[in-house]
Amino acid sequence: MEGTLYLSTPFNQVIALDPATGVARWTYDPKVDRAHGYSEVTSRGVAAWSDSKSAEGSPCKLRIFEGTIDARLIALDGKTGKQCAGFGSAGTVDLTRGVVYGPEFRGDYQVTSAPAVVGDVIITGSSIGDNGAVDMPRGVVRGYDARTGALRWTWDPIPWAEKQQVRTGAATAWSTIAADPAHDLVFIPTVFVLDRATGKPMHTVEERAVPKSDVAGEAASASQPVPAWSAMVPQRLTADDVGGATPEAREWCRQKLMTLRNDGLFAPPSVRGSIALPGNIGGVNWGSAAWDPVRNLLVANTNRVAAIFQVIPREDMQSAFDHAKETETSWGGEFARQRGTPYGMHRE
Repeated sequence: MEGTLYLSTPFNQVIALDPATGVARWTYDPKVDRAHGYSEVTSRGVAAWSDSKSAEGSPCKLRIFEGTIDARLIALDGKTGKQCAGFGSAGTVDLTRGVVYGPEFRGDYQVTSAPAVVGDVIITGSSIGDNGAVDMPRGVVRGYDARTGALRWTWDPIPWAEKQQVRTGAATAWSTIAADPAHDLVFIPTVFVLDRATGKPMHTVEERAVPKSDVAGEAASASQPVPAWSAMVPQRLTADDVGGATPEAREWCRQKLMTLRNDGLFAPPSVRGSIALPGNIGGVNWGSAAWDPVRNLLVANTNRVAAIFQVIPREDMQSAFDHAKETETSWGGEFARQRGTPYGMHRE
């Protein structure tokens, strides 16, 4: 932007570089408290905006915006790296306001992607730690005035969130939001491939029956909307797909697979353990895509990592956690309390 390359680090330091030499022109450190734990320690970039109403050379005519992993929206002067005093409170907006935030969720409510810019509005979603409790903070998407930091609007990915009697967690828009200034639209990445003007699916979407839950007291949806076009990654793991560094490792994996519920896409977690492909870090969510307009090709990264999901009765959670810690069987996995439900969870 204006002859400078801007980038961010996982702990939200912003660096302005000379694109030809790589020499740093300025750096900014928001001083994220590293004594706290965070669900994710990552930053997927910053956003740039030029104020058309400001005179050339005036402070903060060019602004660099970033969201932080400790839930701040910060505006910086693109020329100096200093915070823009007229934005929010001395250059910062506290994003925890209005999201039913409590100290127990510190580190679970974050921003990990660059804000989107449409006109003079800065739009940001959020990243919320998974499976902590039913009363996790709301995963709202909000638009702020790019000059003042004043809140313009709020949208919740869960349409019934305001009237919800019993909280069931939060839906989040943590990935990159796309802007369409010509149509005054932003696109929030949660679902399907849609026509940008009408919102209609580009491919047929069918309501298909999905596996039932076998967990006592749980009623899963009988069906889910599924696009007819082929997925970019496999949707089920078979014994033939299992790999390993040695024949013994491969055989161990095959035997492990036979003990798990393996019903493919939308298989619910189970007490005995269910395997899902892609797993919670699989698919293409963590990568970006590139389009080749000459050959009309979309090139995308894929992440083919399966995961095992096991629910654990509340009364057995502590003993399961202690046993895993003693035997080191939780390596590569994690426990989730799922406070407010009859079950905790382990996934790996």
